[in-house]
Amino acid sequence: PSLLYGNAPPPPNPLQVKLAAEDGRTVSVAFRKGSTVLPTLIQVRDITGYGTPEEVAELVVPPGSTVTGYAANEKLSPSVKGKEGIKRTYYIYKFKRNNEREVGYLCAAAKKGQLYVMLAVGDPNVVGREEAFQELKTVVESFTLR
Repeated sequence: PSLLYGNAPPPPNPLQVKLAAEDGRTVSVAFRKGSTVLPTLIQVRDITGYGTPEEVAELVVPPGSTVTGYAANEKLSPSVKGKEGIKRTYYIYKFKRNNEREVGYLCAAAKKGQLYVMLAVGDPNVVGREEAFQELKTVVESFTLR
């Protein structure tokens, strides 16, 4: 399986938002119908339905990347129209790719059968500052589904 596509051929671009800074940092948000990533008999409502952080990493972390750390965090989604928020699990990964030239952070979550992924990547040779990577991490950790 590959990033967001599973074993299916790549569909139209799942990328919904991509932001790029002049210093080489990028932030992207994409979503795919969860059943195209990993077929299940039921509609997955939480990322844990796809497995452990280690198992999900194989589905969402870009191919050829090395995961250098991960965490599973629970967050309460924002309340909408007076309804109380829902507790949801988010898997957050730190990884290196392109012969360790790039450092990235990724957050994955699921909701109503959809798999959502936020990816932030920076090139240490271009960025060159620890603060920039902390900013990328902060952006990824702020990712929340409604």
